[in-house]
Formats: sequence, structure tokens, C-alpha cells
Amino acid sequence: MSDTWMFIGRRDDYAMRKLLFTCIAVSVLCLAAHAQDATIDSLNQRIQDLEVRTRALEQADSLRELREHLAKIWKQKKYWTVGYTFQNLKNADDAEAETLKSSFAMSLQWGKTFSLHRKPIANMVKIGIDWNWVDWHYAKYKKLDMDEVDWNDDGEVYWNDNGENLKLPNLTYHQIDLGMAIGPSVQVTPFYTIGQGLEYLKVYSFFHVTPSFSGIILHGDKSEIAGAYNTFFSWGIGIAYKAFAIGFEHRWGKAKYNTTNFGDAIETNDMEIEADRQTKYKTTASKLTVSLRF
Repeated sequence: MSDTWMFIGRRDDYAMRKLLFTCIAVSVLCLAAHAQDATIDSLNQRIQDLEVRTRALEQADSLRELREHLAKIWKQKKYWTVGYTFQNLKNADDAEAETLKSSFAMSLQWGKTFSLHRKPIANMVKIGIDWNWVDWHYAKYKKLDMDEVDWNDDGEVYWNDNGENLKLPNLTYHQIDLGMAIGPSVQVTPFYTIGQGLEYLKVYSFFHVTPSFSGIILHGDKSEIAGAYNTFFSWGIGIAYKAFAIGFEHRWGKAKYNTTNFGDAIETNDMEIEADRQTKYKTTASKLTVSLRF
């Protein structure tokens, strides 16, 4: 009897141990599964973080490359311009006065464009302010042959002491203008989206106001200069590719010049001619330009 109960007790003890072991095993497996799930979640999170960082780095690299590319396209801010000019000079106080036309005229301009915004609009448009530190123009006008003037038609005949008709000397006019120009400008890269090097091609336009000293030199028997302050206005268009540009510019201005000494330039041994103290002259010019931009 006692052996029987002892056997039963041993069997129950074995069953309890087996159940305990099973519970422990199940618990370990559950913990392992939970740990595995946590590890997988952690790995997934790390992968997602790496993907986000990779995309961020790719976007940063792309943005940096874009900025560097735009900087190359728009790096030319300073310019040096030479122009060949067709210039006219008109005495605005005398409607019947002959308009003088240039036989040779040229210009030199040196300046810089200051952008009003760092990033181009749509990567294609930039608006700025041009400032020409030097804006210089020179013109030599075609010789005015006074021998060809029929003074009798004007009711005026000049005579010398011997009663002979007096011929006036041939006259040559020169003009020099020196000032500083400022005004708005706009540049567009119309083929930016095409690329292939065409993004460096720009079309530009500007309007400048140029406060200037202007001098008209009259060369006859003597050389005399008439000076004035003159505000010139100009507008222009052009095409630029990297460091080189060609363009067209139209320029005009009007001022009163001190022409008191012009009579001395055309006087002869037998005659003196009085000149007006103030004479209004209008200057108009059109020119073709070539620029170096850097």
C-alpha cells in the first residue's frame, strides 16, 4: 500500500516537473519571439531611418549641384563694353540748322550688375541694377564746309575791307561725354530647360540714366570747347554667351552748352562773329556693342 502511494507521488512529481518545464519552455519561446519581433521592428526602423537619411543626402547633393550649376551660369557680373556708334548732333534752338552726323564715333563702358535676388526666378530670370563706373563717348562729326553755304539766301553776305565776298573756314565738330550710368536690367536664360550648354545663353535688356559732363569742340581757325551738364538716357538689348556678349543700344540727351567762345573758332582776319552764350544741342546715337563679361 505504501509502495503504491509512493509510486503515485513520484508520478505526480514528475508530471509537475514536466508541466513546469513546459511552462518555462513556452515562456522562453514567447520571450524569444517577442525579442525577435522587437529586433525585427528595430531593424525595420533603422532601415527606414537609413532610407530617410539617404534621400536627404541625395536631395542635399542635388541641391548643391543645382546651386553650383546656377552659380556658373550667373557668375558674370562685371562687364567691359566697346561700342561703334552712329551719332547725330542737332542745334535745338535753330530749326533750320543742319544736323551733324558722325564720321567716326565710339564708346567705352565699364560696370557691374548688382542682383536684386540671389536665386534666379524659376532658375531662368534675374533682375538687377546696372552701375557703369565709366561711361565714355566720343564722336567726330563730318566736316561742315562753310564754302558751300549760300549766305545770300539768308539775307547775309559777309564782305572784307576790299569789298570782296568773305569765305568762312571749314568747321569740324567733336563731342566728348563722360559720366556714370545707373538703371535696371533683366536677364533671361530661355533655353535653361534644354541644357546641353544652351543654359549659358542669355538675353538681356536694360534702361540707363547717365549724368554726364558733355563737351562740344568746334575746330576752325582756332579750337574752342562748349561744356555742359547733360543727362543722357539709353536703352539696350543683347545676347550673351558665358564671357562674351553683343548688343544694340540707343542713347539720347539734350542740354544747353556755353558757346560764348565759338565765335573765336570761326573768326577770320577780317571778321568777327558773335556766338550765343547758351545754345541747346540734342544728341542722339545708336550703337553696336561687344562686351567682355567676367
